[in-house]
Amino acid sequence: MSLPHNKRRSKLDKSGKLRDFPDKIYMYNSRIGFIGFNAGNPTIKKTTDGGFNWFTVSNEGFTDIEFIDSLTGWKC
Repeated sequence: MSLPHNKRRSKLDKSGKLRDFPDKIYMYNSRIGFIGFNAGNPTIKKTTDGGFNWFTVSNEGFTDIEFIDSLTGWKC
């Protein structure tokens, strides 16, 4: 899922809550999901609690992210 360029801004606040719109979103199920920010400081984050909290799994740039299960995925 790509978002309009004007929606690609900040990432998470100090408490780990999502503040703005990611470039990519992938939800494996209702609890486990990934978001990617590619502008400025590229980051891929993961949630295991339905999006209440997010933690960093990659700080490298990407064009797309895809997953086949909650543990196996690719970024390109």
